[in-house]
Amino acid sequence: MRMWLVRPRPNGTLRAGFDGKSERGSLAGDKFGPSTIGHLGFTGTSFWCDVERQMVGVVLTNRVHLHPAKGSQVHRRAWPRAYDRIAQWAEEGASPELW
Repeated sequence: MRMWLVRPRPNGTLRAGFDGKSERGSLAGDKFGPSTIGHLGFTGTSFWCDVERQMVGVVLTNRVHLHPAKGSQVHRRAWPRAYDRIAQWAEEGASPELW
């Protein structure tokens, strides 16, 4: 991966083509590290890549179908929990299972 794609830019978390993980309240949860980059899709799909740990998490949801109300925050509470669980699986060396 070209480093300019993931290099932090001044005044925010955006990088060339990706978003970086916010220091506080990140939708990538607490367990993905500071080198994490990712993307959030409008419909509820998302992915985060912890570049340093070489760990990738993908969560596929359908925010538009399940929670069409403008301003719904359900997915914003679910994403960090899901990514923390993915990181926990990776730390334990376990294969992800449905939960």
